[in-house]
Amino acid sequence: MQNVYSFQLIKDKTIKETATILVPEGTSGLSLAYSLTTPLTMLVLVMLEDPEGCLRFQKQLGHSQSIISIGETSQLTTIGGIPGQINAGNWKLTVIFNHEYGKYLEDGKVIDFTIRVDFESSAVPEAIQGPVWVDQQFNYSLLDQNKVYQHGGKWYKGDLHTHTQLSDGKELPQSVSDRAIADGLEFYVATEHNLLHTGWADTSLMVLPGIEVTTGRGHANIFGLTKRPMTLNEIIMAHSQEEITRSIEALLQECHENDWLFSINHPFLYLWKWLYDDIALENLSCLEIINDPTYETDPDADGRKANEMAVALSDLLWSQGYRICAVGGSDSHMLQTESYPNSDLPSSPGDPATWLYMDSLTPANFKKALKQCRSQVTRFCQVETIFHQKDMAGKDLGPLFYGDCIDDTCTNITFELLFRMDHDPLVFYIINTEKVILATEQIHLGLYRVNGTIDLNSDEYQWIRFGATTSEGDFRFYANPITKGHRNPELRTFGEVRRTLEGEL
Repeated sequence: MQNVYSFQLIKDKTIKETATILVPEGTSGLSLAYSLTTPLTMLVLVMLEDPEGCLRFQKQLGHSQSIISIGETSQLTTIGGIPGQINAGNWKLTVIFNHEYGKYLEDGKVIDFTIRVDFESSAVPEAIQGPVWVDQQFNYSLLDQNKVYQHGGKWYKGDLHTHTQLSDGKELPQSVSDRAIADGLEFYVATEHNLLHTGWADTSLMVLPGIEVTTGRGHANIFGLTKRPMTLNEIIMAHSQEEITRSIEALLQECHENDWLFSINHPFLYLWKWLYDDIALENLSCLEIINDPTYETDPDADGRKANEMAVALSDLLWSQGYRICAVGGSDSHMLQTESYPNSDLPSSPGDPATWLYMDSLTPANFKKALKQCRSQVTRFCQVETIFHQKDMAGKDLGPLFYGDCIDDTCTNITFELLFRMDHDPLVFYIINTEKVILATEQIHLGLYRVNGTIDLNSDEYQWIRFGATTSEGDFRFYANPITKGHRNPELRTFGEVRRTLEGEL
């Protein structure tokens, strides 16, 4: 038995349509076959609720196969679905016009398509396949926050901004996991556009659910999720500037109540820059400073300048006394064999890499490291750092990591940085906006060292940030600053720091 439903979405007129599916007793699965083809599939989100009102499926049609399955197991359920019993009764099927891609479409464009529903599950290549993370209420109750993926305190390498076929990416969870492991990644955060993974293929990689909240006023990742945000539907449906503003503020409140971490993505990038100036900086936990460097070659996007401005923004925030963790994100959407026009390199998970210091690799420690700002971002290199902080008498005051607060009695810090990379780096540190270039020693081919001592004064607040570029100025390394003392910020909103930054540049 099958039913066929017709839908019509029209930009700025009909942005959502629904249909009721009467599921008979004894049904063990549902299959949905749609008639749309790429690129129109990029314009449509599909959601399915069961008779109890629980969301059982959510996905952007994107680059996927044309059949969606929801079954009793993860092997028979498409990514974005929640496996389990298929209860008889009225299921609600919703199709939504995707504003993110629809903004490039001419006004009045009509999208006509059908969805055929069969009352049995199907074998689909986009199946979850592995462990399920969520319960029937879309809480991440089945994801063990204390599971140890690796033991031992060290800097762990990962990616905080990624996409798969759940939204507009081309990779599947299994293939992207294999690719990430091959590139040396140890953790991977799946951040789809307004969508959430409900499980993942079996892998040794620590994969965590995140989300890229995607609005007409900017994009932001959320880390540390414990459930699907209640405000997410409002985000998805918001269209006017007033609706978007209200939905962002509601989401920020929900993040505060649930201890989730809100991170602005690519704040100055082309059509996707952050436009909501009134957001309070105290609501930000992280800031993406380097986004997909392979996209920099697009002449319209001017991605290199956008990344440089994001780095400058992070420095300004730290100089103000904020502790907003700087992170990187590959924003990878492509297959390994693909690259952007004018780029010789593929857009790959881990380019750039974000390194977090954790006592062991667990979901809980991942969140803790971001809150501590123990983060560094690299491209084409690995950096090993040793700090010593000492008081006036020369007493060692204990270990120090990037992002840490220096002991109040500390009068100087010594440092040694080892760079593993193909070419000698231009290494520097910034102390209270003053940039100091460091002499680099080549130990042997591919290994470089800088070291020195920084004397600290009695100023109320000091911040020290290490970084590196190539001799041509290409980004290679950014470490979150170490700080001493405290400062009450004078600039309170994103708009204030943006205008200050643009005035300085």
